[in-house]
Amino acid sequence: MKENPYKRFVNTHLFSEAANHKKKHGYYCGAPFKTKEYREYWDEQIKRCREGYSVGGVRVTGYHYFHLNFVNFEIVADPKNHTKGKITSFPRFWDIHYDFFHFKEEAYKAGKHVVILKPRGSGFSEIMASIGVCDYAVTRNSKNFYFAYDKGYLQKDGIISKCWDRLNYCNTETEGAMRHLRQIKNSELHKRASYYNSKGDEEGYQSEIIGRVIDHPRKVRGARTGTRGHVFFEEGGSFPDVEPAIAAARPLVEQGGLAVAQILLWGTGGEIGAGIDGLETIFYNPDAYNFYAIKNVWDEDRAGSECGFFFPAYAFGDKFTDEDGNCNEAEAKKHHDGMRARSRKLSRAAEDKYVAENPYSPSEAFLRFNQNEFPVRDIQAQRMRVESDPGIVGMIKYGWIAKHPTTGDTFFKLDPDASPIDEFPHKAGTDLTGCVCMVEEPYKTGKGTTPDNLYQIVVDPYYVEQAKESKSLGAVYVYKHRNNITPTEDNIIVAWYTARPRRMEDFYKNLFLLAEHYNAKIQSEIAGGGKGIIDYAKNHKLLHYCEKEPQIMFKNDLEKKNLNYFMEMNQDRKQLGLAYLIDWIQEQRAISVQGDESKTVYTLNKIYDPMLLLEMERFSDEGNYDRVSALIILMFMVKEKISNPVKKEIKTSEFFNRPLFTDAPMHHENILPISEMRE
Repeated sequence: MKENPYKRFVNTHLFSEAANHKKKHGYYCGAPFKTKEYREYWDEQIKRCREGYSVGGVRVTGYHYFHLNFVNFEIVADPKNHTKGKITSFPRFWDIHYDFFHFKEEAYKAGKHVVILKPRGSGFSEIMASIGVCDYAVTRNSKNFYFAYDKGYLQKDGIISKCWDRLNYCNTETEGAMRHLRQIKNSELHKRASYYNSKGDEEGYQSEIIGRVIDHPRKVRGARTGTRGHVFFEEGGSFPDVEPAIAAARPLVEQGGLAVAQILLWGTGGEIGAGIDGLETIFYNPDAYNFYAIKNVWDEDRAGSECGFFFPAYAFGDKFTDEDGNCNEAEAKKHHDGMRARSRKLSRAAEDKYVAENPYSPSEAFLRFNQNEFPVRDIQAQRMRVESDPGIVGMIKYGWIAKHPTTGDTFFKLDPDASPIDEFPHKAGTDLTGCVCMVEEPYKTGKGTTPDNLYQIVVDPYYVEQAKESKSLGAVYVYKHRNNITPTEDNIIVAWYTARPRRMEDFYKNLFLLAEHYNAKIQSEIAGGGKGIIDYAKNHKLLHYCEKEPQIMFKNDLEKKNLNYFMEMNQDRKQLGLAYLIDWIQEQRAISVQGDESKTVYTLNKIYDPMLLLEMERFSDEGNYDRVSALIILMFMVKEKISNPVKKEIKTSEFFNRPLFTDAPMHHENILPISEMRE
């Protein structure tokens, strides 16, 4: 084996002397119970479990020491010979585990909690179980709570079962030093180290481990730790309300804003549970929740931001780790690159699944691939680009469409206080006023008018004003059709408005102001609020801005002559529109050339609404995806106009007189359209 360029540690077996002695001789100390030699040995071992242990200037934390020396579970018998299978033994020293235990200790000293994102098969459930058991074994009056959304995460092969296995080891194999009677609380989800004395009173170590199913945030109440302890959230992505649950747990373990006991929240890459959104929010915004933060050095598009503790897939693996626990990250990454390539040959979905479960970055771990046919990784990359690229951030303007008081002409009014809805799904209490977001003003001819049919507005409306459960939003998009009129990008979304204002009348007003400003007709689904738009249009003499059903949805001429306003969207049509949308965002538009490198530009790369991208990224058959629903409507109008494109002879004098917000050089320099490449 080549020399490991990532070698950080030597002689790490010295951290496991107690375990190695136990393996070799079958016992730890061997001295008679409670003799001086016995007491000195076990006092030292318990001290190391509490305070840590140093060898040659390198220190492992107390929890790490306990994990290495007093925990048994199945491990690979011989990393260099997989045919030997597995054995029950002590865990090996891994450098990434060393980093985690020190991260946890630093967080505790800072009065902070810990959030972790990890790949599958990284041994973290074993570590989390050993932390609670360490407290139980060596710290009086400690109390550790293990929370899971589903009982299966606790029992059977769950984390609480791992705790009981560790307790049994301590009771039977530590020569009485870590053995504690459990006469009073010894159930399948609750164990306390105590016993009845001769008077019938409870005595003993009084340390506890409690497992609890948390299917509602209020059930965390009562989780008060003792002199020391933790609240563990097993597989945080499975909790539908993980943020409220964390909020409910914090007062139980904090005093004066400092964590006197510690919350440990963790999730696994590729998790598709209902709480993955909350886990992602906490992981990327740890300080806001009093979690310990470090610099995010893994997500290129989040450089300089903070996050929780991330465990990349290439940071572990028996096959790539030397005898001192140093992982050869280059070799591990080479292995995973090969596995990704193999998965890609099966399908894009198979590759996404492998990537999410074996991530190189937090963003990969948070990929959603369940029932999602969108190109999730590409969408995620575009969203992160939109959120972090200064050119794109500066290109999007926020405000309202207003009317000039004397001429009555519409204009876009910048509003420094305007704020789009910037979360999905939005939380209860979120301000849903929204605003108009614009990347390009409407094209004007030399006469100052906008051509008919150049722009199309689509809307996914909401139905009930001020509904008690207002998860649904009104989503409006302004799309510029393919054309030979404008010199800037076509086949692109140029403005959007997503909101649920207090009065539905305000939503309708802003919708029709956009229609007037862009000289665009509005298309919508008639159900779920579409009829309300029609009624508003009739009452305000704006029906001419409402679109009839697209003719491509009908086969015979009679049906095409008797079209109604707005579209009937059955499930088959929605599925067809979704397929159109998935194809549309993957259309090749151009080749971007930067020096010797070239990159294909897709329609996806011209979508600048981060919340639309986030909806696509998280799309499934369940839930409200209002922005995606609006674009499904758009796809039928795009198909309708393909057979009847917008054309006009352009005079040279008109060509450069275009009011834009876009930074044209950034978006057009060194771009070669696909159509030109084929000539």
